[in-house]
Amino acid sequence: MKNFVLAKDKESGRIVHINDIPEGYTGGRCSECNHPLIAANRNRTTRKKACYFRHDTNSTCTGNQLVHDLAVQVLVERKSVTLPTFRQVIRFPEEGETFECDEFVYESYVFTAESAVAEKGLRVVEKDRRPDITFCGDNILYVEVHHTNPVLEDRKESYRALDEHCVEVDVKGYEEYLEAGINQFAEFICHKSERRWIHLSSKTPELVIETQWLEDKYRTRLEREAESEAQRLVLWNQSRKKHSQIIEKLQALMDMGIEKLRFKLNQHDKYKLRKLDQKLEKRHGCIPDFINQEVDHDYAFKTARYRWITGSCH
Repeated sequence: MKNFVLAKDKESGRIVHINDIPEGYTGGRCSECNHPLIAANRNRTTRKKACYFRHDTNSTCTGNQLVHDLAVQVLVERKSVTLPTFRQVIRFPEEGETFECDEFVYESYVFTAESAVAEKGLRVVEKDRRPDITFCGDNILYVEVHHTNPVLEDRKESYRALDEHCVEVDVKGYEEYLEAGINQFAEFICHKSERRWIHLSSKTPELVIETQWLEDKYRTRLEREAESEAQRLVLWNQSRKKHSQIIEKLQALMDMGIEKLRFKLNQHDKYKLRKLDQKLEKRHGCIPDFINQEVDHDYAFKTARYRWITGSCH
């Protein structure tokens, strides 16, 4: 793109729009190559083509740097930016199977600073960083403008180490606003364009309160679980004392193993059937042979013999 609507004024260093300069303006420069930009804006009222800037020589500059610089300029001058909504799932503790979790929501709002500085140098974890804009006031806010290059992970780590608010403002979709003028472009950059959090400071009061509440909830749950476990152990010990004989017999049966246990249960059933046979014979004189006869080694009625006998001999 060789023709565009922005230029950098060589005297003030400000980015100017083609609609805001006088005819014959010669003070424009390109931010990328620093070559002069010629203003094609004579005879505004009778021109058939829109006004624009063009390089004085052939150039491959895209004008992206001018758009980036203008975004930084309007943010610094207005000292105001709309922060996006922040959402994060908080879990306490961070590791372990037993935890409490909750979604923390930090609502969008307009951040207004007392002062704003462009490209203020920082020393973070033995690295030099120059945020696009540093907002200063009750809190510090770093803003990175994303036009062609997003914020990379190592840079994000630096902002996390600083533990201050940092957002990335994306200028995507700026064209129609820029064509309308700098004021419309400024409104778009400050409040309407896409933006995302790079880091929300852990010192944020709302986050501190939410984290403390979740921690207290987790501690309370652990205390209740411990108390419940203590009560269960007390009841268990009381039950063991009350039913000690049954528990000992059960433990003895479990120690036998499955084969011995089956044998003992079978012996118990045979003993019970013999006792029932004796009672029936004593009461009725005999047990009818046709009741629930065995067919191919199985009971005809698919049930225990003594139940049919009992039911038929009243």
